[in-house]
Amino acid sequence: MLYEAGIQRFVITADHGFLLHDDVTRVPLSHGKQTDPQRRHVIASPRRDQTGETTVSSQDLGYEGEPFFVSFPDDTAPFDRGDRAKDFVHGGNSLQERVIPVVTVRHRHAAGGATVTYVIEARGGTTVAGMHRVQAKVAPAAQTSLAYGGSAERELVLEAAEGDVQIELCDAPDARISGESVFATVGRPFELLFRLSGDVEDRVPVRLRHATRSASVAPKTTEERFQVVLRTRVVVGPVAAPPAAPAAPGWLTTLPDGVREVFQHLADHGQINEQEATRLLGGARQFRNFSLHLDEYRARAPFAVRVDVSSGTKCYVRSSTGSSRTSPPGFAAMSAWCLASSCASWST
Repeated sequence: MLYEAGIQRFVITADHGFLLHDDVTRVPLSHGKQTDPQRRHVIASPRRDQTGETTVSSQDLGYEGEPFFVSFPDDTAPFDRGDRAKDFVHGGNSLQERVIPVVTVRHRHAAGGATVTYVIEARGGTTVAGMHRVQAKVAPAAQTSLAYGGSAERELVLEAAEGDVQIELCDAPDARISGESVFATVGRPFELLFRLSGDVEDRVPVRLRHATRSASVAPKTTEERFQVVLRTRVVVGPVAAPPAAPAAPGWLTTLPDGVREVFQHLADHGQINEQEATRLLGGARQFRNFSLHLDEYRARAPFAVRVDVSSGTKCYVRSSTGSSRTSPPGFAAMSAWCLASSCASWST
């Protein structure tokens, strides 16, 4: 009935599961009075740490109001409530409570048979910050009847057209990346920034294709070829024990967690883009804080750090010691303020 009403995408999920017990796993865990716990958790105040339990505060879990503490068994055992042992229990810190199945069903065409075919336009661009670029667009090619709805998204995959080559997606201005897929809006040009690695140095074309068969999309192979760099090989067989890792330089130890990893990456590789820095820092909020205090951080490094922006992608680049900054003092703070203002505008 929903399909006939025009719904083409369905997401089916389930409630939490339960734990099945046998004579070994149903042995209860004692926690004070038998009236204190539920089958799989205890809520109490003040904190009470006991053997065989894990305790966490409500504040650590993000709850507001007066603090309290929640305790779970370390394993699948239920708490002892003085009741008759049961073959199954709900709740608690279990896989069944934390993970639920999700099935997504997409109909290729809406009810009534509106059929639209698409083509992918793609061509190579100049390399930026060590990343290859492809400029692309998904466009309607032909249609046999009127297609309803707003701007549709198509799930695409970027792959090497030749050889055993691994692709690392770095960024996708005007599109979005989820896992190994790129979601592009039909009719809107977008860019892909990526790296190629393989067992041999080569230059290969790349191909953009539809990720599933839910729509008719003609793939596109670029005429341009892109450089493949050698990936790290895994040594098989007995090898000598690796030497102990050298201690971090003193200047790195003065930097906070996350920032230390970003500057270590700059020291090792010479550059890092915004997406990689955000991952090392732990999230977008931490990246904005990093941008705000960049002048303070790079003053502690033995090399200069400049900020390059190309095609909307920010990249931090290591410069030789003593080289002048490409950004005036306070540029990082001003950039962070602009970024925060932009985020506020988008939210509005």
